Amino acid sequence: MTKGYFMLNAGNSLAMLALMTGLGLVFYPVLSGLRRIPASLWLITHGASLQAAFLILVYALVTDDFSVSYVVSHSETSLPLIYKISAAWGGHGSSLLFWVMLQAGWMGLFYRFCRPFSVAQKNIALSFMAMISSGLVGLLLVSSPFAPVASALSPDCSGLNPMLQDAGLIFHPPALCLGYGGLTVVFGMVMSSLLSSDGGKLFACRPWLLVAWSWLTLGIVLGSRWAYTELGWGGWWFWDPVENASLMPWLTATAMLHQLWRVRARNHCSGSLVLLAIATQALILVGTFLVRSGVLTSVHAFAMQPATGVAILGFIVVVAGFSLVLYALRAPANATGKLSGQSLVLLSVVMLLLVACGSILLGTLYPIGFEAFGSGRISVGAPYFNAFFIPLALLLAAILTGFSVHIRQVSLIAIVGEATLFVLAGLVLSWLVAGIGWMTWLVLTMMLWTVWSQLCYVRHQPNKAGAVMAHIGLVLAMAGACLSDAGLVQKEIGLRPGQQETLGGYQFVFMGTTPVRGPNYLADYAFFSVTDDAGRRTDMHPEKRWYARPDVVMTEAAVDSTWRRDLYITLGEPLAQGAWSVRLQVKPFISLLWLGGGLMVLAGFWAVGSRMWRYRQGTESLRASGQSGLAV
Repeated sequence: MTKGYFMLNAGNSLAMLALMTGLGLVFYPVLSGLRRIPASLWLITHGASLQAAFLILVYALVTDDFSVSYVVSHSETSLPLIYKISAAWGGHGSSLLFWVMLQAGWMGLFYRFCRPFSVAQKNIALSFMAMISSGLVGLLLVSSPFAPVASALSPDCSGLNPMLQDAGLIFHPPALCLGYGGLTVVFGMVMSSLLSSDGGKLFACRPWLLVAWSWLTLGIVLGSRWAYTELGWGGWWFWDPVENASLMPWLTATAMLHQLWRVRARNHCSGSLVLLAIATQALILVGTFLVRSGVLTSVHAFAMQPATGVAILGFIVVVAGFSLVLYALRAPANATGKLSGQSLVLLSVVMLLLVACGSILLGTLYPIGFEAFGSGRISVGAPYFNAFFIPLALLLAAILTGFSVHIRQVSLIAIVGEATLFVLAGLVLSWLVAGIGWMTWLVLTMMLWTVWSQLCYVRHQPNKAGAVMAHIGLVLAMAGACLSDAGLVQKEIGLRPGQQETLGGYQFVFMGTTPVRGPNYLADYAFFSVTDDAGRRTDMHPEKRWYARPDVVMTEAAVDSTWRRDLYITLGEPLAQGAWSVRLQVKPFISLLWLGGGLMVLAGFWAVGSRMWRYRQGTESLRASGQSGLAV
């Protein structure tokens, strides 16, 4: 017990030290007394204290230290080791600690490697980053994971939520937190450029923004895949407010990437870019409010007290209000003049992304506000969001295609020929995949033409390979979402052992179930034999699991994936005579969704890596010629 309480006190003390050093970095540029200690030392102390606190929490989880209330509520002795470790970012307080620890790592990388910024500019940027970090640490102290147990009850009493006992917990939250931390670095860099009136340094944000965007994209894709395999209903996106919380800053970050290209040649600070950076940071905090305030009932949300939500709202007001006041005082004058064709296209893309983000924000917050004013409860679901997103996605694909055609300077006859070819190809494919439907035909036509146009574009602009890869990934993801929905066939039936059912060209034979014991659960393990028209056989094993801690029954879906389709089987409830209710689904081409998402992630890292390679090659050339280069 003495050891446990020592660790609790050490964890809380380290969190308090992180708060103090974070506040020191916030006021470092304006208080001369703080500058007696180098900013690097403040930063090292801030990051090291957070890392040490996190390691203490991990140690408590791994060693089953049930004197810590967080361990009692998120672990148990029979929990597999990998989930004990990942439980360190599976709760409210612990995930805040993990997030702010990764953000401190981002801050250290920025201070060490961002050469275009002067020391004074770095200190200003760190001040804004530390403002976010300090606010998160403050929220962490309010709901500390280092609280002792309230009473001497049985220590092994709760356990980790079964939905979190999945590989998704291992990878999805870290990717999101890395994305959020990187976007906070970009926010600090943009605000520093605003205050120093040195907009020429803005383009230095690009590699940091690309890496952060790539991590956030990866987090969203992994979260979507996690929901697809774990929740058991076969969907990959439900327009849940907590899902939307990560999509909104992704859209504004994507808009920032395109806006950054518009201003890259101008030696001034773009006001629109500053506003996008403020909006992105504010939306990250809005997502924090949605997930952690308790205003939502969601499988993704933390159940917290309203007081926590009030504190987060106050934090949002301080960050957004302070940033907007500085923008109003130091707002740069945007350059005027005739827009080039490329600049006009980029502006159109930015506007489309902002409209999409605004529609999500309205659909997410309106039900909350409607209920807060005592007007009852309403639900805004997929029909609302699809009504916005499907036309916007098609318009975006049309813009990408039109721009590629413009760059290639294709003749009108060639344009008509391409359009005719892809219209017919889309018609044939839509009939082969899901029957002739106007939406399927339109999406396939735009997908084929956009991919072809982007491939032709990269032949003329080989240095734009990263952007082309991301655009093709986006189009493939949209096509996968549309085709899997249009061609979906499913059936819910009751099957006894030995019975079979035919669906979508596949014969599903239910062989029965057998009881199995997992590390911390009991399960009914089902046997299905699936055969296609060509006689190829696949064995699939959905499960119905019972966890004692907590007392929860979970469905584990069986998924068999190929590039053409997914077979998806879930067990329902047991029926009489050994029968089970079963849901069978055949989802064509949903693999395009994951392929497109992975391609977008790869594109972001590719763009940064190729830039670093080109810089290294240029530096070596300068050294070989006896000259010196300036790092960018």
